[in-house]
Amino acid sequence: MVIQASSPPATNLILIVKNYSGDNNSISSMMFLQYLICILAMPLWLALWQILK
Repeated sequence: MVIQASSPPATNLILIVKNYSGDNNSISSMMFLQYLICILAMPLWLALWQILK
């Protein structure tokens, strides 16, 4: 319970879907895609912030 509470919400979503017998593959692929988008978008937002600063 402590590990689940301290993990990011995205990880909790996968655990909840698994607990309620949902579509694990679909949720996992969506979460993977979101992490990839975040990895690409975060440097762009940081660069924009540095320009506007």
